[in-house]
Amino acid sequence: MTAGPFVGIDLGAQAVQAVSLDESGNLADAKLFAADEGDDVADWAALAKVIAIDAPDRPSSGAHAGDERLPPKFQRGRCAEAALALVHGYWVPWVTPAQPEPGSWIELGISLHGRLRQISGGEVIEVFPYAAFRHLAPEPLPKKTSVAGVRTRVGLLGRAGLDDGCLELWTHDFLDAALAALIALQRSRGEAVRVACADDSRCGHDGSAMWLPRPLPKSAG
Repeated sequence: MTAGPFVGIDLGAQAVQAVSLDESGNLADAKLFAADEGDDVADWAALAKVIAIDAPDRPSSGAHAGDERLPPKFQRGRCAEAALALVHGYWVPWVTPAQPEPGSWIELGISLHGRLRQISGGEVIEVFPYAAFRHLAPEPLPKKTSVAGVRTRVGLLGRAGLDDGCLELWTHDFLDAALAALIALQRSRGEAVRVACADDSRCGHDGSAMWLPRPLPKSAG
């Protein structure tokens, strides 16, 4: 079975969680792959219109070396990581290196981005689910492995338009993939938020970008 038209992929060192939505935003499929089954992931998602992956899409070019707005750790990263922090205040826990470690999840992610761009007729974009959930939340998120954290994320997905009634039974990694799929759908509708460096002489514009979901409407009162 191939994926629906909008795919979200959460990639880790050991496993890959993948979720797809149909044109109406309903759950179409969900699959678990081993981390070394990248070709199977690519084949499953190849017909999708938009694919959102929770992993860097390229190594760092060092575009922000010497950028004093950023801590030294982040000066080694990509423009997308810098913009996510400087514009939205979301800091990734990792920084993409210039030479990813062979076999690391970052290298696997870069490889998957490249493979899907080769075989898919759709758009392949990058997301960071923690920042995406935080972008939807009115307050800090509980730890994602806690009951409160799962319930909060399920509630945010529901408010954003994705609720199949069983999301509380999903692992936090599949919830991350579900939000990635929702961002893919919103990207197709022109609603998702692109995060990349603005026109700034201190930015090397390496072409990287991350995508956030459309903000939720503020509650009345």
